[in-house]
Amino acid sequence: MIIQEENREKNGLILEKIQRIQMRFINFIIKLLFGFLLLIMQFTPIFATHNRAGEVTFEQLGPLTIRATVTTYTMTSSVAADRDSIEIFWGDGSSTMATRANGWGDPQPNDVKINYYIATHTYSGRATYTISMYDPNRIAGILNVNYPDSANVPFYLETTFSFLNTQFLGDNNSVRLLAPPIDFGCVGQVFRHNPNAFDIDGDSLSYALIIPLQQMNTIVPDYRYPDQIGAGPHNLFTLDRKNGDIIWNAPMVAGDYNIAFRVNEYRQGILISSTIRDMQILIRDQCQNQNPDIEVIEEICVFAGEIVETKVNISDADPDQMLQLSASGAPFISAKNKATLTNKDVFLFPPYSAIFSCETSCEDVSEQYYQIIFKVTDNGFSDTTGLTNLKALRIKVVAPPPQNTAADPVDDHMIINWDYPYLCSFTDNEYFRGFSVWRRTGSASMYQDSCSTGIDPNLYQKIVFLTNENDAIHYFYEDFEVEKELNYCYRILPEFARKTMDGFPYNPVSGQASNETCNFIPSKAPLITKVSVLETSDVEGRIAINWQMVDPELFDTIKFPGPYTMRLKTSGNGTDFFQVDQAVYSGETYKDIIADTSFIHEKLNTIASPQHYTISMYFSEQEMPLGSAPKASTVFITPEAIQGKNRIKFNSEVPWHNSSYMIYRKTEDEDQFSLIGTSTTNSFDDFDIENEKLYCYYVISKGNYSFLEEKIISNQSQIACIEAIDFIPICAPLLTVTNDCENAPDWIPGDELFNNLSWDFPDCPERISEVSGYQIYFGADADHLGLTQTVEGSDIREYKHQGNNGLQGCYAVFGLDQYGNPGMQSNVICMQNCPVYELPNVFTPNGDHVHDIFVPRFFRHIQSFNIQIFNQWGQLVFETDDPQINWDGSNKRGKSLASGVYFYVCSLSAGPPLNDIKLSGNIHLFR
Repeated sequence: MIIQEENREKNGLILEKIQRIQMRFINFIIKLLFGFLLLIMQFTPIFATHNRAGEVTFEQLGPLTIRATVTTYTMTSSVAADRDSIEIFWGDGSSTMATRANGWGDPQPNDVKINYYIATHTYSGRATYTISMYDPNRIAGILNVNYPDSANVPFYLETTFSFLNTQFLGDNNSVRLLAPPIDFGCVGQVFRHNPNAFDIDGDSLSYALIIPLQQMNTIVPDYRYPDQIGAGPHNLFTLDRKNGDIIWNAPMVAGDYNIAFRVNEYRQGILISSTIRDMQILIRDQCQNQNPDIEVIEEICVFAGEIVETKVNISDADPDQMLQLSASGAPFISAKNKATLTNKDVFLFPPYSAIFSCETSCEDVSEQYYQIIFKVTDNGFSDTTGLTNLKALRIKVVAPPPQNTAADPVDDHMIINWDYPYLCSFTDNEYFRGFSVWRRTGSASMYQDSCSTGIDPNLYQKIVFLTNENDAIHYFYEDFEVEKELNYCYRILPEFARKTMDGFPYNPVSGQASNETCNFIPSKAPLITKVSVLETSDVEGRIAINWQMVDPELFDTIKFPGPYTMRLKTSGNGTDFFQVDQAVYSGETYKDIIADTSFIHEKLNTIASPQHYTISMYFSEQEMPLGSAPKASTVFITPEAIQGKNRIKFNSEVPWHNSSYMIYRKTEDEDQFSLIGTSTTNSFDDFDIENEKLYCYYVISKGNYSFLEEKIISNQSQIACIEAIDFIPICAPLLTVTNDCENAPDWIPGDELFNNLSWDFPDCPERISEVSGYQIYFGADADHLGLTQTVEGSDIREYKHQGNNGLQGCYAVFGLDQYGNPGMQSNVICMQNCPVYELPNVFTPNGDHVHDIFVPRFFRHIQSFNIQIFNQWGQLVFETDDPQINWDGSNKRGKSLASGVYFYVCSLSAGPPLNDIKLSGNIHLFR
């Protein structure tokens, strides 16, 4: 027992000793790990490189509730700075810690990882808010951001939006950017990118290039636009404000670049949200290949329900490389009609083709085009990526026109009907609203192709804003606002709109109009069928008037008993009518007055103006009005002598449609008129003329009532004469334009520089004696020249000019003959401005009246201007669009700033064709 106790005691001592050794080892490991962690923390600012690109988007869930998604693209290898959660600031003073929604993130090639952080928030009221996120680290080595220390420049994203009145204006969802914000290019090769923005609400979008931000209202320090790195004439970076195309032609220096742009969203012309995307462009050096090529149609319009199918051709000048075709756009993410693309996202040897296909539906009808971005990438780099190219296909889905429209007269009104159901009668969320009805008097042609939507309000008037009335066989509308004997023509237009939660429409869209349908309601009054000039004279003029009576078999003598009276009335201006006493017809029965259907009106002045006529009908002893014939006038012609031709214009106001005109002419030495041509418009040009010879013309019109197509109505105009002016135009002058731009010192202001024009006639010096003067044309470009000055006399062949935009513009000169007719145009010469803008780097706002204001040393020919001045922390302290600047050293609140070094970014333009100029530098402020 004693031995067992001793052994037990020894074993306990040994166990205690082992435990002490284990504790020392554990403490050692803890200290070692703690020291290692301190070491990591010490060097975190150096190695915590992280953010590459990203944006903030949102969707509206309720009247005041949104769900925001922050998407970031980070370095996969930057483990120390990996964020499993970020703080989302809602713009109302609150914030939310949002965990990463996609686990550890989605790793991509080229050390890129995609992260999604999603959170929901409810606001207290309608207002404008800015959702934002902030991270202390970008990646290291960005060439155009605080180079070489970009790693410690914060990464900031924001989206600003307004809550709309959802009862009337609907929800507001942010734009979706369907193309990733990481892209690759190569030195010396054109870089192309498009973010492919899409708005689910159908709002219109625009783009604006901005400087990346490091916090709200604070740009990153020492930023350079990409084309300022290795700047030169072959290095130009642009962003298309309408379609978002980014073109860099071409990068000169390899490395990583960051740019930022704002996508603005408009509804009914009002800005309702803006989203900032910060994206990264990776430019490689020593690329041994060329950009691949991609061919696809640029634009297509289809009717809803049709299938879009088109071929995409892929090729490359480097046949040993493989190419990968990808595509993005709203049809690929549609829940209803998914688009398909063969050979998508696989590397294949070129050349090859792919087929893009998409079945459309009525829910796809939109005022905006759907944009598909096709992108082809070669494998010219070692990491399976390479040079790219992209092409855009724009698809517009149009609501089809209603079918089989017809207008039928019933008693005193018109019934317009068309097929039921309409192709888009039944849509999700009642997107199809109904039809509007449009009307005009008389027929009108309206060109329509597959892209055409809406109706020109100058041609037709909307008489019904919305109708869905139908009898399960036809849609129909009854038009009671009609007059008898007028030919009414109708078109039907399908209407679509999104609906608010309370049923109010917003973002309306019209489809394609139906074919035109025309008809009339027969009148009880006569119908004029001829108003033709028989004799042209200022005193002895004669006009023949014919009319057509209502068929006695169709005239209701019980409803409209006799006796009957018919009165012909005339007017010289078409407004003030008086009775023609010789043309009053009366009878006890209707048959008594239908025997006379013509009259010759005599003793008229048919030279000065046209004559207008109408016929009024009366019934019963009380002479109750039965109706009046629509007014009809004679055809009246007006000849005009202009250079090398006589132009004959003709006009008439008649209730029928004149479809053609026959033009007759005779000269002073001819006895008979001869037909010289026909016209379907209201004018005719006669080129077969001799100078100073008298020509006389008349016109015979041909037409018909649309409801009496078989009866041709023929009327003759008066005779009108004119003396022709025919000439051989003065030959083209040779124009020369010079200015002192190249020799002018920088301090010479723009308003002291002029373009000096001079010209001569080396091709026809013998005709200078015929010149009576000159016309000088000027415009912004060669296609938009306008008359700016007329110079009298042939000896003055010089002109000094300065336009509203300085020296910029294009010139041409015409010689005038003795009749004032311009000859042939000279050569066109376009001049450019010679802009100067020079800023000092020091100013001293200390009140001594010497250099107290920061102004440019010299400037001229500056058409647009903007300068932003920042302090050493990147905060904006001053901004102006005035090229004089006139900065007094105070901030935007008027508070004087301390002495120090300030940074400016300046954008200015001297006008096309010169490129916009970007300047940046430092300002030393001393007090």
